[in-house]
Amino acid sequence: MKYAREENGQTVPYRAIPNVVIHNGQQVIGVNSISDDAKKEYGFYPIVAPDNFNPDYQSLTNDLTFDAQNEVYVRGVNNRYSSVAEVKQALLRCLKEQWMEARTEADFYIKELERQNQSIPSGVQTNLTNVFNLFENTRDDIKGLNTFQQVFAYSYPSNTIENALEYVRDLI
Repeated sequence: MKYAREENGQTVPYRAIPNVVIHNGQQVIGVNSISDDAKKEYGFYPIVAPDNFNPDYQSLTNDLTFDAQNEVYVRGVNNRYSSVAEVKQALLRCLKEQWMEARTEADFYIKELERQNQSIPSGVQTNLTNVFNLFENTRDDIKGLNTFQQVFAYSYPSNTIENALEYVRDLI
């Protein structure tokens, strides 16, 4: 565990507490081997990540803030993305590429049937409608995400979409 303490008005982090420390002008030996509660008597408090830290979209900084209530130093957090909108745009771009592939394949199939003076079988029409409803519903789900927690809790239906694309590709 990492610790920090105030020294000369500065918060100093420690990977490991030294064996010998200066406390109130006195040299103290063996501080590194005492209990966590006893370390607090010498000003050493654990360094922790914030409770709401999510490594999917955040990284920890070296900024430390003392939480007196919990007697810990809490590390700062940076969001890996500048905004929820940025993440949503990336998800929507991916979805649009997959939609375009499905649309291209479906259009080719439909034009081929028209060229042969055939109509789309009702089962195929139903399945194509379901495929494109999947894309619309996924788009609406993504657009409805408003916080980083929602964005990263969202499960993009990549397997379902890939299965839908496979169905459309197999029509040809």
